[in-house]
Amino acid sequence: MAAGAAAGVTEGQTRVSGRYMRQLNVVGLTGQQAIARARVLVVGAGGLGSPAAIYLASAGVGTVGLIDDDVVEMSNLHRQPLHMTESVGEPKVESATAHLTALNPDVHVVTHRERLTADNARQILQGYDVVLDGADNFDTRYVISDACRDVGIPHVWAAVLTTGGQMSVFMPDGPTYRDLYPVAPNDVPTCAEAGVLGVVPGQLGVAQAAEALKLITGLGQPLVGQVGVYDMLTGMWEYVPLVGSGGAPQPETGSTSREESAQTRAAEVVPAEIPAGAFVLDVREESEFDSGHAPGARLLPLSTIMDNPEGSAHALALEVEHMPDPHVFVMCQAGVRSQYAIQMFHSQPSVQHVRLTNVIGGMYAWTGAGLPVVQEDAGN
Repeated sequence: MAAGAAAGVTEGQTRVSGRYMRQLNVVGLTGQQAIARARVLVVGAGGLGSPAAIYLASAGVGTVGLIDDDVVEMSNLHRQPLHMTESVGEPKVESATAHLTALNPDVHVVTHRERLTADNARQILQGYDVVLDGADNFDTRYVISDACRDVGIPHVWAAVLTTGGQMSVFMPDGPTYRDLYPVAPNDVPTCAEAGVLGVVPGQLGVAQAAEALKLITGLGQPLVGQVGVYDMLTGMWEYVPLVGSGGAPQPETGSTSREESAQTRAAEVVPAEIPAGAFVLDVREESEFDSGHAPGARLLPLSTIMDNPEGSAHALALEVEHMPDPHVFVMCQAGVRSQYAIQMFHSQPSVQHVRLTNVIGGMYAWTGAGLPVVQEDAGN
């Protein structure tokens, strides 16, 4: 009789123990048992969902749900490691299931070959412990956010474009995706339009899987109440606080327009709505600014504002003191850091007379709208 069997351990359990030996040293037996019981739904088997699902399955998550109505295309393969060249033309959920099952046969993969909508979301989400949002459009993200709040499930969100991305964890009783984006930006290009380096969704998808494992095991502190902003070009993460509105749910995205909220309309614009000659304040870091910025934009990094809010507000007040009706359009890379900069300025008396408007989608939306971009010459 084998030693494992003599000790009352089945062959399968022995195999599992070996698989997770290094992980057990971190999460402990109780944590590994929690992982094995967990049910995680991954929305989208694409650039974010692929690395997330791979690492969830590797960790031994008991049930991994996959929802996607698309098929594998050749252009997917540089950023979607769930799928192989021979999978081109197959439904993504089938290709993903084959990969995950081969990686870890102890994981139960549940597939939903359909699009997540407001009509089916709550039914599909029932029974899952965590939802990972790998959606590639605003409508689906709002559907996930609303359904997770209603069903009472944590929502791990991320989004990427070109060489950067954002991530946060939304809890049913805390800030949600609608607090981050009350109105869907309408000028942000898709990855198909703007492009994306495959390593960027890889970074964000793995980070999403890590947040899910933290929620499941209680290890560490989930990224709740903050938005992590990743820049591949610098290798840096920045973290911007996010406060929930505590208000009632907004209408479904399909019926929401920017005209429905006068408050939102007054506080936010898309790049195409910025008048010629307007005062544009860029709160990105200097390296980001040099790589491309709006013509005539002034640079005041968020890091500087955070280090010295009073001094930064005073400097802004001096910049606009000649304007009879000071109006400043604040922008960053994607529209998150600019929101926080405005919040910080609102607490400073020296700029109370200044109208501060957030530029939805930031430079991503600016370039997506085909507006001119100035690049600094590093040699000068």
